[in-house]
Amino acid sequence: MYFSILSISTTKGDLLITEKYQNDVNEECLKSFIHEIVTSKPRCLPPVMEKNGVYCYFIHREKLLYIALTTAVTSTVVAVELLDRLHHILKDFCGGVSEHVIKKNLVLVHEIMTGMLNGGYIQMTDTEKLKAMIYSDVQLLKKNADIGLHFRGCRQNEIFLDVVERLVVLFDPKGNVKRFQLNGALEMKTNLPSQASVKIGLNEDLVVTKELNKAGAYNTGVCLDSCTFHENVKKEDFYTNHSLLVQPPQGEFCVMNYTVDASLPPVFPFQLVSVVQESATSDLDVILKLKTEMPGNTEALNVKVHLPVPSRTTSVMQQFSMSDNTANFSKTEHIVTWNIKKLPGSAEIVAKFKLIDARQNQAYALQLGPIAVEFEVSNFVCSGLRINFLKVVNVATTPTIQRWVRYVTLADSYMFLI
Repeated sequence: MYFSILSISTTKGDLLITEKYQNDVNEECLKSFIHEIVTSKPRCLPPVMEKNGVYCYFIHREKLLYIALTTAVTSTVVAVELLDRLHHILKDFCGGVSEHVIKKNLVLVHEIMTGMLNGGYIQMTDTEKLKAMIYSDVQLLKKNADIGLHFRGCRQNEIFLDVVERLVVLFDPKGNVKRFQLNGALEMKTNLPSQASVKIGLNEDLVVTKELNKAGAYNTGVCLDSCTFHENVKKEDFYTNHSLLVQPPQGEFCVMNYTVDASLPPVFPFQLVSVVQESATSDLDVILKLKTEMPGNTEALNVKVHLPVPSRTTSVMQQFSMSDNTANFSKTEHIVTWNIKKLPGSAEIVAKFKLIDARQNQAYALQLGPIAVEFEVSNFVCSGLRINFLKVVNVATTPTIQRWVRYVTLADSYMFLI
């Protein structure tokens, strides 16, 4: 498999840099895909699109849009992982990634993108190996000159480890899963003595599908379909006692990437039930019941429920079961956004919307939905992956180490058909 174009743009559609590896896709095609992505209803697109035999894979990261185009049949998981690795490699080199950082370091970014792919074929996705091919120095922004080890407040003898999972899920009207993909990562940042190593202990019942199939066994624990590791990770004990030994490089880096798509997790963060009722007039009543399936000690932040509505809708009346909920209606985009600042686990809330004049168009039913949910859930991951211990080894004297472990689940595309 190969890629014809890699590109980075802002979420507004402004191109920052484009690297062309093959001549079978032109830049007009790229601009067409970018326009479709940035003008689409939020979170309503899957991470892959096809147009005239050209496949477009994309991800959003930190107000940036990473895009890969190809005419070859390519695994979505591989393409998304490549784009995610590009984002993390840029963070490793620059300390952080933003529109201004990209513009300030165009030559460096060009060298990284040409180092990762040779003629469009994936060549290298490891930060340390890429360093031998990079000749440009990073140009730091003045206001972010200390972005390195202080980027997340990381002080001496501290370890930050994030378990981050991004979900792509599509539910049918009955709540059954039609499409599912989970992309996870263990992201670490440390400020430790140079000789120190970090040992990470994972679930005792953890298995990787390919190893499970080799053994011909059946597993009821945490199951990952695939995983890849940073080159500074010694994984000899991973398949036996489920631990990783890490020699942390400088800056923030990804210890492990993993995917789950063959088996469904036992719990999804949200379930949504929608009821559509026709009134005696030309109005339409939509009732949305949103239920959090996470445990009670978890919390979802900045939840947004996007409801596409018929184009003839002139205004929207709203009613909520929680007083601090809000909603806004965009006439130009024909979408209602239900805003929920904070929602605990094991909770259920209801919103009722009256869509004024929505039924004036005979095709109104086709214009209703699908519903997209945005969220960030803390202290919860769908895969069930857990950090059992986090130790510092290979140091002469053991200082007091502050350890911070965080679990986060994000919605890349979390949608419900009506």
